[in-house]
Amino acid sequence: MKKFSTLVYLGDDCTVHDWKTYVGSVLKNPGTSIPEVKKTGFMKSPTKKVCLVLGEPFYNFEGGELKSLNKRGKNFKEDLSDVIPKGILVKEAKIKEMKRLLALHYGDKWDKNETLGFFRNIFT
Repeated sequence: MKKFSTLVYLGDDCTVHDWKTYVGSVLKNPGTSIPEVKKTGFMKSPTKKVCLVLGEPFYNFEGGELKSLNKRGKNFKEDLSDVIPKGILVKEAKIKEMKRLLALHYGDKWDKNETLGFFRNIFT
């Protein structure tokens, strides 16, 4: 795999932020911002702190009003401080199933296959 691509390991080469919690605290819930529309457009504000959306009732109609997707008084910040810690415990049943599937698809000597080195690192 290293021959054809660049591997980026989450937690080592790049940090992983908790986007789900952050976006839930800044943006409105889905379906509360725009009624049913045919055409939707997204824009960022000039200050880049608010996400704007334009919902049009018809395909050939343009004249709607830009609305903010942000909750009242909430803005995007540049730095996300919530970092997800490295390492997730994988259940033993999942590891056994992965080994079984690799053996099924690639044979019993799948661990000797150089292109499957990524999976060898998971099991060690």
